[in-house]
Amino acid sequence: MSFLTLASVPFDAMNQPITVFRDDRHRDLNLIFFEDAEHLLAILTPARLEIIRLLREKGPAPAGTIATCLHRDRLTVSRDLGVLLDAQVIDLERDARYVFGFEGIRVVMQYPPSGLRGARS
Repeated sequence: MSFLTLASVPFDAMNQPITVFRDDRHRDLNLIFFEDAEHLLAILTPARLEIIRLLREKGPAPAGTIATCLHRDRLTVSRDLGVLLDAQVIDLERDARYVFGFEGIRVVMQYPPSGLRGARS
């Protein structure tokens, strides 16, 4: 298994080599880029991280089972699953079970954003 890396990198930096994200332990690197930290953090809410944790620990599960295990409303869980699915953080199997197929998530954020470097107030 490998890690999923979520990176907050400005679009102008995406054309540069991504060696900063690679290391010997994580050769099978799966990257999802976000334009800025706000977009990345909007995906990784505490409730969505709980869904990811549950899927990693228990394996693939349908939305109803996830909602029951987390003691949350099914509609709210379904919305969170939709966001994670759209962001490609999780996958949906043919039998309608959601799956998180990685050992964990690595988050890489560039701070300050490139537009703020050297800015003075």
